[in-house]
Amino acid sequence: MDKKTAGYRAFATRIVTRGAFTAEQTHLRVRHTVERALLVTVVAIAFFLFAHH
Repeated sequence: MDKKTAGYRAFATRIVTRGAFTAEQTHLRVRHTVERALLVTVVAIAFFLFAHH
């Protein structure tokens, strides 16, 4: 019984750890995409203003 409980606990810990890691990776990827989109937008606006002068 103790061995089975320990196995379940290790399994649950592994799932939780992997879930947290995946969430962190997704968060970083989303932030990177948002930053790149902002950069592209700023460059496009600057180019637009520069071209119209």
